[in-house]
Amino acid sequence: MGGRDPLEEPTLRELAFDPTEQSRLVRPPALRILLFSALAFACAREPEPSSTAKPAPRAKPAPAVATARAEASPAALVGMPGPIRPEEGFHHGSPPPDKPLKDMKTAGKVGELLEGSVYYFKLNSLGVCSDEPVANPEDPKSRVMVGAEIEVSAKEALNVSPRDLRLGIGGIAFTSEIKPKQEFKRCKPLLAISHLRANQTIKGFVLFELPTTGPGSNLKELSVVYQPTRFGGASQVLVPPEGK
Repeated sequence: MGGRDPLEEPTLRELAFDPTEQSRLVRPPALRILLFSALAFACAREPEPSSTAKPAPRAKPAPAVATARAEASPAALVGMPGPIRPEEGFHHGSPPPDKPLKDMKTAGKVGELLEGSVYYFKLNSLGVCSDEPVANPEDPKSRVMVGAEIEVSAKEALNVSPRDLRLGIGGIAFTSEIKPKQEFKRCKPLLAISHLRANQTIKGFVLFELPTTGPGSNLKELSVVYQPTRFGGASQVLVPPEGK
């Protein structure tokens, strides 16, 4: 005979003779009692939803940090006790010249002293450096070395470089040779890259490799322009072609 299914209800005969079955039906487990009590307590405390109930008022958001910073002074933002004032006498660019450029001689002939915003300039000569004639001057690839002897005096601290000088005709510009492949007795010494202090002067030759035919071959048609590279800028001076 097999055992009885635990889910099957006991018969009256079993209840009469088996006190265990009586105890199981009459006294439910304590765990069930606690569970039912908790559910009943929760249902009793849960309020019924009402369609007429008004929503609770929302709290106003705190003001943005950006608004507070916008109202604060610049000194307060950086933790300084007082107002911020620019430093007097501090300039990123060059100071204004002692006299306006319109009163300076910025263009002239060979040998004349020209004046820029922070320097004085003089073109002493412009000519071919080599005594040897060019083998094939009509060849478009043929070149000749030309030297411009210049003199620069600084009104204040100034960097001088051969690249600051250029020759031009129309819209064509010729830049200088920093390291020429050949030395020429007629064009020595070369202008060195230097840093001048106020009232210092430097003198030397700047070399250009020019074509022997076409634009740039006639030195009398060339203009000479000098403008130093300087933080804050500097004005330029001009030696125009002969007769202009």
